[in-house]
Amino acid sequence: MAAACSEYAIVVTRALSQSDEFRDVLAQRGFKVIAFPAIEIRTMPLDSEFRAANEAMRGAEYEWVVFSSTNGVKSFAALQGRACIGAGIKVAVVGETTGAVFSSLFGRNWDLKPEQYDAESLLVAFQRFEVKGRKILLIRAKKGREVLAVGLKERGAIVQELGVYETVTATPDLAARTELLNAPAENLIFTFFSPSAVHGTLGLLGDDLSLLQSAKIASIGAVTSAAIRSLGLEPWVESREASAEVLVESICTAIKGQGIP
Repeated sequence: MAAACSEYAIVVTRALSQSDEFRDVLAQRGFKVIAFPAIEIRTMPLDSEFRAANEAMRGAEYEWVVFSSTNGVKSFAALQGRACIGAGIKVAVVGETTGAVFSSLFGRNWDLKPEQYDAESLLVAFQRFEVKGRKILLIRAKKGREVLAVGLKERGAIVQELGVYETVTATPDLAARTELLNAPAENLIFTFFSPSAVHGTLGLLGDDLSLLQSAKIASIGAVTSAAIRSLGLEPWVESREASAEVLVESICTAIKGQGIP
């Protein structure tokens, strides 16, 4: 399999701050890795909205604090200064990695995590709890999907959304772009972990779809795949689980399925 992997270059479009472990795993499998970060994660400035929400949380006014991503956990902790959520407040996390980062930064366990690592599954997991009339603080990106907020509100929850970070298109890496354009497109595998990375990559390629049309595309999950298809492209691989490790396994399985020794 290592020989087969060496035939391909994996294009990592995640933010540099998030991609070290993923790139290491790929290199261990024998892939050539091209770092082509399409997005950057920026923590929002401390403002009155955050201060008010943080004060309410310290006063145990919320029944739940919900983290929809690892970026939300990290940015919330950075803004808070001293990472602390009262023991009387329950915590929900969207997935395994988000839960691990939360426990590391806040020194306590989470209370709810879905079986599948996406917003829809977390909403389903909340069906075990009565949320009508309960105050829930949803920690999220400044702009993003509304699935959790809308779903919880429809069940009668009092949801306060707090955007603690934003995703922006990364500064172009001209050397990496040149490397991509000079590489055999059929040997490139673009990996996407979010819709924003899909659109950011297209922007960095000058809105030219030709390279993506010729290369292979690996997606972290259904939501990201939908963004890929919105451009008229089709994922070669979609991970069965929203984790970097499973995505790598999915890519290796697809390569093996092509009959490359």
